[in-house]
Amino acid sequence: SPVVKRVYVESFNEYDEGSGIYVGNPGPCYNHLGAENESADTWSADNDPFEYIKTTAEGARRFNDTPDDDAVILSHDAPAVMEAGKEYRFTVMVRNEGDLLWTQDAGIELQLQGTGDASPKSWPLNMTKEQLRYGGIFRGCPVAFEVTMEAPDKAGQYEFKTEMLRDGKPFGGALKIQVKVK
Repeated sequence: SPVVKRVYVESFNEYDEGSGIYVGNPGPCYNHLGAENESADTWSADNDPFEYIKTTAEGARRFNDTPDDDAVILSHDAPAVMEAGKEYRFTVMVRNEGDLLWTQDAGIELQLQGTGDASPKSWPLNMTKEQLRYGGIFRGCPVAFEVTMEAPDKAGQYEFKTEMLRDGKPFGGALKIQVKVK
């Protein structure tokens, strides 16, 4: 079967809206003053300003080999050396590499587990105003997770593993962080 490498999306421009895929205004159709067009079509049956974007993304999803859930951990600023029992805050940057949108109500979390930990800790997705405006974290978009953890009580070399979860199920690449506790 042929491999689809590119999908062309034609923007409807016949009603004077302009070109591109953007969040729509579900209000009345805009017709430029003086234009001969008097169409009054409706943007969305349920006034969803993201309907065109969602429909386009769902259509493209059918033609690619990208997994629905995938992630790459881009970076972290966890200290390499920690004092035993002290609390540390650091950031883990993750990029959505999957077809599905990450939203706060989709059960997306970053999990951190250390060797010997009885239970891992996780931090839910916390989107910025801009990310909320676009409806979530779409493929290719990075997001920062602010992590707070307490260093182990005993000195030694520790390895922590961080990965993404959707509804408690891991996906994407995991990252191992080496930490020396003194």
